[in-house]
Amino acid sequence: LWQILYHAAAMLWATLWALVLGFSLSACVQVFFRKEQITKQLGRAGLREMALATFLGAASSSCSYAATATAKTFFKKGAALAPVLAFMFASTNLVFELGFLLWLLLGWHFVLAEVIGAFILIGVMWLLVKTTLPRGLDEIARAQADGEMESGCHCHGMEMGSTDEEAPDEPLAKKIQRRKNWTRVADAFFMDAAMLWKEIVIGFLIAGILMVLVPESWWGKLFITHETG
Repeated sequence: LWQILYHAAAMLWATLWALVLGFSLSACVQVFFRKEQITKQLGRAGLREMALATFLGAASSSCSYAATATAKTFFKKGAALAPVLAFMFASTNLVFELGFLLWLLLGWHFVLAEVIGAFILIGVMWLLVKTTLPRGLDEIARAQADGEMESGCHCHGMEMGSTDEEAPDEPLAKKIQRRKNWTRVADAFFMDAAMLWKEIVIGFLIAGILMVLVPESWWGKLFITHETG
């Protein structure tokens, strides 16, 4: 049991920076960007929007949990479903740090395969969303997400939309200078963390259990450990 907890805590510590970064990005999007701005940039599922979402996902370098929080914020702010999913795919499959490590440890062939595979995943997802998503379903999901956000804001004593109501045309530089806005960023950060902490803990505990209880020889049989020619 102690070994399971140790390995789970060690993996959590190793990925904590990605969690903090992802939740911070999500909080900043909630506070500093209006719905109209997000809708203008990511409100359609066109090539430009998909490319922008893919770039932002790769730059965020988030883990899956934090990428989910940021993507949900984009969706609630008016982004279309396909760009939101592209952001999530890119944030875990086109991570700059991962590509750098792959280059050092395995060579540029693996980096190229990772990049090509990520774009194939995003392309297939884009096609499936465009051809199978029922009309109006994304708006129903957005309305439900907005209701959850309002409920969470009231429970935490927050008014995330008040920044836009005070000065809807205020430049981003001035918004960043307001101390009150950074208080809202902190509130949004902890609200996102409070929504996902159970899933995070369960995920790392499962990883710890697999590391301790599953024999290393089993993993060797499951995955390729040497060249087969």
